[in-house]
Amino acid sequence: MAYPAFSEISRSFAPGWFAAVMGTGVLALSTRALAQRWPWLALPAELLHWFNSALFLLLALPWLTRWVRFREAALLTMKHPVQANFYPTFSIALLVLAAQWLTFTSCIEVALTFWWLGVILHFVFSFAVLFFMFSGEHVAVDHVTPANFIPAVGLVVMPLAGVPLLAQMTGVTREIALLVNVIGLGAGSMMYVGLLGITLSRKYLHKPAPGILTPTVWIHLAPISVIPVSLMNLLEQLPLPAAREVGIVLMLLLWGFGVWWLVMASLLTLAARAAGQLPFALSWWGFTFPLGAFPRVHRLRAAEHPALGAARLGFGTVHRHRGLGAALWPVADHFEQNLARGDERRHLQGASVIESGYGWLALLLPLAFLLINFAIRRGLSATRIRETAVPEGLPWRTVSIPANNGKRLFGCFIPQRDKAPVLVVVHGWSGNAEMMLPLAGPLFGAGYALLFIDARCHGQSDDDSFASLPRFAEDLESAIVWLRQQPETQAMPFGLVGHSVGAGAALLVAARDATIAVVVSLAAFAHPAAMMRRWLRSRRIPYWPLGAYVLYYVQRVIGYRFDDIAPLNTIRRVICPTLLVHGLADETVPADEARAIYAQRTHELVELLLIPGSHDEYAELDRHLPALCRFLDQALVSSQASPAGSCERSRTTASMQS
Repeated sequence: MAYPAFSEISRSFAPGWFAAVMGTGVLALSTRALAQRWPWLALPAELLHWFNSALFLLLALPWLTRWVRFREAALLTMKHPVQANFYPTFSIALLVLAAQWLTFTSCIEVALTFWWLGVILHFVFSFAVLFFMFSGEHVAVDHVTPANFIPAVGLVVMPLAGVPLLAQMTGVTREIALLVNVIGLGAGSMMYVGLLGITLSRKYLHKPAPGILTPTVWIHLAPISVIPVSLMNLLEQLPLPAAREVGIVLMLLLWGFGVWWLVMASLLTLAARAAGQLPFALSWWGFTFPLGAFPRVHRLRAAEHPALGAARLGFGTVHRHRGLGAALWPVADHFEQNLARGDERRHLQGASVIESGYGWLALLLPLAFLLINFAIRRGLSATRIRETAVPEGLPWRTVSIPANNGKRLFGCFIPQRDKAPVLVVVHGWSGNAEMMLPLAGPLFGAGYALLFIDARCHGQSDDDSFASLPRFAEDLESAIVWLRQQPETQAMPFGLVGHSVGAGAALLVAARDATIAVVVSLAAFAHPAAMMRRWLRSRRIPYWPLGAYVLYYVQRVIGYRFDDIAPLNTIRRVICPTLLVHGLADETVPADEARAIYAQRTHELVELLLIPGSHDEYAELDRHLPALCRFLDQALVSSQASPAGSCERSRTTASMQS
């Protein structure tokens, strides 16, 4: 039997797998709570704790790999109306692990790290999941399941481990954590109220969910139980004594609804089992984690409130026989017991953690990476400059070209009266079509049809998430597809003219498209890594470790290794005639890089033309235009008769701005 490769596992890895960590964490913590009555359960509880920690690490590896190597697949799942709800199980698993490490070990720093990471990631996921649902495709009624509660559950879970951890925090850190707990409880509670109406509406008015999703009906018990417990825990930390009575009333209302729903969930589950519609699946985590939450409600201040004491009597038996307990809830008891017996050792240990900065590190490290990534994107983003000039005296028209990701490109199309070979011209980084227009007159006069385009995020083309050399190449390919559909250019040979990044993109397109007849590269860099290193030095950014991370991050974002798109390497796969033009005074991209590209050629159809000029200005390019046109004529005559015009008739202006 052949097993799938790790890459395939990562590509298709379902986010709901972390529900297994949640359920196992419930079992570990509840077994530890039951060990107070039956000491022989202490060892199984300990084993479950370490097993669950290892399980999380095992599942985290393909989960993180998916985000690094297959980000598009991960984002596609994030936009799915059902699967997206399971992404927050990762952050909830972190909160469960925080509770485990607090309960089973004395490593407060580990518990704090898990909790802070869980809090930050859950806020991110709760916003992302709902944002895509609110702004993306329509969510149908058939997509509504109790799984929609998961983002809300994670928000209200925060105070369950977070409030006990407040005892380990001091100063500003404690105040931030308290605020986070309040925000999480408020957002999650209101979200649950809204989602409750939607889920009940489906059950009343529409067909039931598939049998495999039956265990998810138990998810209702999680927010029903967690909201009042979190509220009562928070009220102990706030100067609001009168609010406790309101909290008790709310707790009684939700507990009553929970009792009713416990019976209803049992009936629905038995009915699905009787109908043979309850296959074992990941959804079975709904039998563990939510059910473990409910017994914690009746334990809250049972001695002070007889009604809740009666509830404890009634459902304590269910709790014990199910073998399921509170997932995070024993943590509160654990802290209360420690404080009651005056256990100052752990408190002092926790205080030392805060003073040593681990608590802040857990909060600031993910934020630092987010800020660094944002700074990289801002620092490398192209400056948009819109066109203000047009190719005067030429039969031009503006066109809109469909591109990848549903975007459109701005183009300036200059056709010949009769069919003629076509040159697609693209600018460099932060450029636009206007900056390449000095080439329009001479090349049109030489008999070529021309298409000047703005790459995405440039000029008048649509914006996109980012711009890159591969996306420049995609835009060139989109332009070629469009040209092949136009009556003036059908069945005609195509050539590419690019400047800087556009030149690298032209070489990349020619390397993977054998139909390209000719390429003219203006000021191409040899390798993106070398270009990036020059950019880092210009901003005095050290290569280790920050610069190395910048290069890694850029490659991850664009989805290509620099080696795979470097003109130094793509020139080896280009089979068409290629002219490398470079300015000898170019300080942005030294002329040696053109020589390096030329040295890697695999045939004699590649030529090197070094002329005076900088990266953006070629003062003597007009003097070399006859040679350029002769090169184009010779390259295109092999696929089509040479253009009727003569290059000798044209000269360019004294400078080319891009």
